[in-house]
Amino acid sequence: IGILAAVGVVAYSGYTSSAKKAAVKSNQATISKMVGAKAALCATGESVNYTTFNGADSTFNCPVSIDTFIKYYGISGSNEVVDMIISNEGNLLILGNEKSSASGASEDIVILEIDTVGNLIKKKIFDVQTLFSDDSLYNFGITDDQAVRIKTVGGGYLLCANFTTKDDNVNGIGSKIFWCELDNNYNIIGKQVISDADYYWEVGDIIKSRDGNIVIVGGTNKKEEGDNSIRPEKQRYLTKRSIENDTVFWSKTFGYDDVDDFAIGVFELSDGNLGVIGKTGKSGNQGEAGLNATFAIFTHIGSSSSIDNVYGFEFQGDADFNDDVGDFIYTETEDVILAVSYTHLTLPTKRIV
Repeated sequence: IGILAAVGVVAYSGYTSSAKKAAVKSNQATISKMVGAKAALCATGESVNYTTFNGADSTFNCPVSIDTFIKYYGISGSNEVVDMIISNEGNLLILGNEKSSASGASEDIVILEIDTVGNLIKKKIFDVQTLFSDDSLYNFGITDDQAVRIKTVGGGYLLCANFTTKDDNVNGIGSKIFWCELDNNYNIIGKQVISDADYYWEVGDIIKSRDGNIVIVGGTNKKEEGDNSIRPEKQRYLTKRSIENDTVFWSKTFGYDDVDDFAIGVFELSDGNLGVIGKTGKSGNQGEAGLNATFAIFTHIGSSSSIDNVYGFEFQGDADFNDDVGDFIYTETEDVILAVSYTHLTLPTKRIV
């Protein structure tokens, strides 16, 4: 009996050890399947509910990559994207233009808000003619509207655009500037235009300064008072205006005597001065030919530039390029990064630097 008992104990011990190993393997396989299922759920952007080691229920909000989809938005006709930012809600906000394929259709401004997996949340269309149809001061004819920039400000947005009228004997048919402040749902809080029957204006950028007013930069063929220089048709244009009414604090024009100039970007420095990015036909500081990038710093009243440099691209000793500034980044350390496309003056290839 003792021998049989000893053999039985050993056999039972071996059985329980094998059973424990099998149970662990089974549990591990179950957990692996559960983790895989949760990971797949997480990849779709869904939140994952789980129980902690302490027995408490908890939720994990999965991060979602925003570069895992390709989707198309638009109408039958032409559709164009001109700017894109993160919305106040953390979604993607696309600013663009659309024009129906119907005969005689005009071009309108469009805002699309999409979530991080590409689903369309909101769409808003702006037509300058319609926006001012009840304004006896303007009462524009049919307009073609071209969006340029959109910026987040507080709980809303600033939008700027250029527009032209197809046939307008009162306001002129040259390019004009439209800008507006929007609430978080893209409803217009306030709107203004810069218009004149005898001149044209083009907007490059818009910001809200620390004092709560608006600074706009771009180009115009109208010289402001006090500007006695003789220049070609287009010159850099800066203006500061009230966001609540039509008050114009100042408007200034700058440029070089023998070439066209245009401002595409503006930002406010920590000392209150204005940094202005642009492009000009003037040769660069090192003699670079063609169209070149400009960087200037103006006082808070838009005068007396302390820095006004011209930069041109050079490659292996060749400086014959048109350098067209498309966008820029103003960093927290007050550095400026330019995004420029460049084309050789005699070769058709365009590149980006």
